Amino acid sequence: MVDVLVIRNFSAKVILLAVMALALGGIGGSLQLSRVFLLTLLPVILIRMRHAPEIPWRHYSARLLCFSFMLLLLGSATLIWSIDKILSIGYLIVLAINLLPLVSVALMTDRERTWFREKVPKAWMFAAAGVLPLAFYEITTGNHFALGLDERGGGTFSILPFASGLHGNYNDFSIFLLMCLFGMCHMNASTASPWWRRFAFVVGTLIVIVILFNASRGTILALLGLLLFRFAREIFSKRGLASLASIVLAIGIVGGIADGVEDALLQQYLMLKFSDFSNDLEGDEGRLAIASAGLDGIIATLGLGVGAGASSAYLATVSSVVIPNPHNLILEWGMNFGAFGLLMLTWFLVRTWTASRNVVESNRRVIYAFVLLMPLYGIVQSHLTGYTYFWLALLTTSVFASPWRTPQCSDHRSSRAVTSN
Repeated sequence: MVDVLVIRNFSAKVILLAVMALALGGIGGSLQLSRVFLLTLLPVILIRMRHAPEIPWRHYSARLLCFSFMLLLLGSATLIWSIDKILSIGYLIVLAINLLPLVSVALMTDRERTWFREKVPKAWMFAAAGVLPLAFYEITTGNHFALGLDERGGGTFSILPFASGLHGNYNDFSIFLLMCLFGMCHMNASTASPWWRRFAFVVGTLIVIVILFNASRGTILALLGLLLFRFAREIFSKRGLASLASIVLAIGIVGGIADGVEDALLQQYLMLKFSDFSNDLEGDEGRLAIASAGLDGIIATLGLGVGAGASSAYLATVSSVVIPNPHNLILEWGMNFGAFGLLMLTWFLVRTWTASRNVVESNRRVIYAFVLLMPLYGIVQSHLTGYTYFWLALLTTSVFASPWRTPQCSDHRSSRAVTSN
C-alpha cells in the first residue's frame, strides 16, 4: 500500500538534481544541497528494500547492493578500533548519504534505469555549465570566490590564472570537471539531437581548457586518457587526424609570430605551472612519505586500517609527514577500510568491468577509462571518498555498466511504484 508514495521516476529525478547541485561545490559544508537531495531517497529505499531478496545474485544490481551495504558495515565496524571515533562517526554519516544513490539505482525498475541513463549525461553537462562562467571569470580577473592564494603555493601563483569555482580548491574543481566529462561522455551521440551534441561539444571544450589552465598534472593525464579511450576511433580517423594536424599547424604559426619576449613569458608560465613550489612538501618525496606512513598504519593495525575517515588524524601523528592528507585514493581506501576494504573495491571494479562487456561500445570505453584511470585521478584530491561527486560518478559508471535485464521484481510486482502520481 505504501508504494503509492513513490511517484514516477522519483529516485532518478532526485539523483539528477543532486548531480546538477554539485556545481555549488562546498557551499553548505557537510550539509551541501546535493546531499540534502540524496537524503530524500531514504524513504523510497526503505519502501523498496523488501524486494531486495528477489534480486538474483548473478545480476549486477545484487552486486551493487552487496558492495554498498558491506562497505557501510565495514566502515561502521572500524569504530571499534578507530584512532578518532568522532571523525569516523562524521565520515560514516557522509558515506551513508553518498551510498544512497547506489542502493537506489540497484532497486530501480528497468524502466526507471532506462530513463535515468538517458538523462544523467545531460545532468553532468548542466552541472559543469553552471559553474564554467565563474571559472572563466576567475581565469580572466584573478578574483576567486573561496580560495586563498596559499592554496596555490604562495605569492608566485598569484600571477597565474586558475579556477576553483565554488569548490574552494583548484585540484578539487579540476577533478569535479573531470567527473562531469566522464558523465557527459556516456551521451549517445546517435540519438541526441544536433543541439545537444553542439552544446556538449562546447561544454566539453571549455572543461578541457579550464583543466589545462589549472595544470593539475594527474588530472591532465587522466583527461588525456579519457579522451583517448572514448574518442580513439574519431581521433585516428582521416578527419580526426586532419583536424589534429590543423590545430598543431595553427599553434606553430602563432608560436612563430610571437616575439622573444612573449616566448620567454610563455616559457616562464609553463615552468611555474609545472614546477614544484612546495619544496617537496607536495612533491614526490612528500607523496612517498605519505604513502610509506599510510602503509605502515595499515600493517600496524594488521590490515584493519586506522578507522573510517581517520586517515588524516593518523598521518598527523607521523613526524615524517608534513601534509597529513592521503592524496591517494587507493591509500585512503586502505587506511579507511583496511585490506578487506581494498579487496571489496577491487572486486566491485572487476564486476563492473566484466558486466560492461555487453553494453554499447562507447559506454564500455568510458567505463574502462573510469576504472583504469583511477590511479591517476585518485592522486589529485586529498580525500576523494569524502566528496559526493566521486560517488555520483561511480554511480553513473555503474548504471551504464550492465544491460540490467533483470527479472528482479521487474516492476516490483506492482506498477504503483513507478506510475503513481
